[in-house]
Amino acid sequence: MPAIFRPLSFRPPKLCAISLALVLGLGFVGAAGLWSAPAHAHGAAAHMVPLRKTLEDFGATVRWDAFSGVYTITRNSTLVRVKPGSQTALVNGQPLKLDAPVVTRGGKDYVSEQFINRVFQSSLDKTFVVERTPSPLNPLTADEIKATVEILKAAGRYQPGFRFTEISVKTPPKDQVWTFTLTGQPVKTPRQAEFVILDGQHVIEGTVDLAARSVTRWKPIEGVHGMVLVDDFATVQAAIESSPEFAQVLAKRGIHDVKKVVGTPLTVGYFDGKDGLREDGRLLKVVSYLDVGDGNHWAHPIENLVAVVDLQKKQVIKIEDQGVVPVPLKPTPYNGSDRTVTPPPKPLEITEPEGKNYTITGNTLHWRNWDFHLRLDSRVGLVLSTVTYNDKGTKRKIMYEGSLGGMIVPYGDPDTGWYFKAYLDSGEYGMGTLTSPIQPGKDAPENAVLLDATLADYTGAPARIPHAIAVFERYAGPEFKHQEMGKLNRPGF
Repeated sequence: MPAIFRPLSFRPPKLCAISLALVLGLGFVGAAGLWSAPAHAHGAAAHMVPLRKTLEDFGATVRWDAFSGVYTITRNSTLVRVKPGSQTALVNGQPLKLDAPVVTRGGKDYVSEQFINRVFQSSLDKTFVVERTPSPLNPLTADEIKATVEILKAAGRYQPGFRFTEISVKTPPKDQVWTFTLTGQPVKTPRQAEFVILDGQHVIEGTVDLAARSVTRWKPIEGVHGMVLVDDFATVQAAIESSPEFAQVLAKRGIHDVKKVVGTPLTVGYFDGKDGLREDGRLLKVVSYLDVGDGNHWAHPIENLVAVVDLQKKQVIKIEDQGVVPVPLKPTPYNGSDRTVTPPPKPLEITEPEGKNYTITGNTLHWRNWDFHLRLDSRVGLVLSTVTYNDKGTKRKIMYEGSLGGMIVPYGDPDTGWYFKAYLDSGEYGMGTLTSPIQPGKDAPENAVLLDATLADYTGAPARIPHAIAVFERYAGPEFKHQEMGKLNRPGF
């Protein structure tokens, strides 16, 4: 079935990953390299651009088969094959007449500047279907995120020091959503956004009615801590670099340039005051690593040393030093550049010459008898909703909503730099907030459809994440094969 691929990276948690609106840079042509060729479009000379550079700048993969003399061009759900000199291209196995043929000049091939629009906007790609009635579960658009902050400001609720841990769609009542999913009947509840704000160390939750442009809920939450935000990482690094006490303990370890020390902010946990820290303080513990220039500071931990940073004061308030442990200095790069170069594997290509077996309508994916809605949440990451199965014409409910849970990883080592470590990925860091683009051919197959996402950053501004989700089919054939003696050559065996 279609797979949604979201690769994880090393700690601190960083996820790849979502808005499901596919943004295509159609018609992308740079001014440089344009020339008029004998190729004609609609009776006039066509403006021609370099084929390979133009298509690769557009995000397509271009391959040339010298034996057959054919270009194979792939981007998301579209596979194109075209020969130089031909007026026709094959798009997902179907012929498409071009406004001008591919022409060769000076050993390079050129296409009309309209080639991208013509090919990638053709009706031959059936993967994406226009959403007639938007789903009530669709994530907030960039404009809706902006509107949420504007409404808070207009209501006099916004303060310059506010930081947002979340601005996301507030889903309507469950029964209304199921009715929409099964019958298409629009929900009665107006479109709303919910938000979580950090005011210093205080947490505020609320809701905004986007249609009425009003704040419908504003509730300070007592006795809780807010998530760790991206700018907290910078605060921690600045705090350890400006601390004379931290510089002194580094000097004991032979480290005299604090700029080469990389701090990792970690939540402190609660140990009934035995560590001398306040439960109500917005604090982070910092374990450090030495940057030796190999691109992998994780291989060079500064053990037995922990700095405690007060995020409100933006300074180091305590240092835990349990003695010098030599820092491993051997270069250990991630990319294996310190090892003998091995030849890369031969390419493995997956093609879909007749198109995809699934369609995407807005944020809803249809594959065979299955339908489900997907969106990216800043806290829990990828969310699958309203999963249904078409059972002989009847849509059956399978799951209302599902996502990765808030897995906690307690390290359990009693050592000074380890006993408090217990990553709570979604609750403390946010599996959607720390999202990075997926790279085709590395994180996902070349034939994957890559979808963008839009989330609110800590300032409340919309942030677009390109290639946040990859959707693709993968082979999942039979785990065993049964054959009867004497019937091995009969069809079906």
